[in-house]
Amino acid sequence: MARDVVDEGCASVAEFRYFGLDDEAIVPTTLEYAISDLTNCRTLVSGVAIPVAHSVQIEIDAAYNRIYSQDIGQQQNALTVTANKGLPKQQIAELTYVIRNLRSMR
Repeated sequence: MARDVVDEGCASVAEFRYFGLDDEAIVPTTLEYAISDLTNCRTLVSGVAIPVAHSVQIEIDAAYNRIYSQDIGQQQNALTVTANKGLPKQQIAELTYVIRNLRSMR
């Protein structure tokens, strides 16, 4: 899998689709996401509810794609999506991506 790279201060979009064990499209009961800065061990946002659907697009605001420390060339963030389908069924998907520090490239 290719590594996803986002330029510092740019918005980005991630798409998730949900399927049951029989590969049939499902709609979760609840969906929420969190964004973490893995490089600096910070939680940027958590517990954000998403309207439920089989396919969802999450726009990551440019404010969450900022470099915390200008001393580094890149920062790794994670988008974690939690989908619930009834009480005993939960699916967690995580997308990690790299933010490229444009200021350090000059």
